[in-house]
Amino acid sequence: MTEQPAPLVSVTVAGHGPSLNDRLHPMARYRRNQAMKEAVQWELRAQRAPCWRLRRARLRATLLYSTRRYKDADNALTSCKGAIDGLVAAGILEDDSPAVVEWLPIVQAKSESGGRFTMLEVWSAEEAVPDRDMGTAEAW
Repeated sequence: MTEQPAPLVSVTVAGHGPSLNDRLHPMARYRRNQAMKEAVQWELRAQRAPCWRLRRARLRATLLYSTRRYKDADNALTSCKGAIDGLVAAGILEDDSPAVVEWLPIVQAKSESGGRFTMLEVWSAEEAVPDRDMGTAEAW
């Protein structure tokens, strides 16, 4: 088996988004997802990540926990929604629909630093075309 190449984009932000089991008012859920979305955008700007607008991408989410109490699969996926929306808003992904994103299994692990983090890694599933209108993250 060949080793997988390094991801085009790798972004790590503090915290997790809300899951299905979080009993939140819809506006509170929206605000938490929006905060995660903005955190991903700011991290990508800090990395000066290029805006590729991938038409097909492979995406792996890694949720790091301070304890070994992990979420079940559907809750883990929904807690990544805000972060994935950040990839779309930053111009990395064209869309977050199943036609664009091929999900790799979600990884859940205990954080060595003891914090809670969400890490997203993106690979191209086909040839990436730079979005000339967006430029680079410096233009944001």
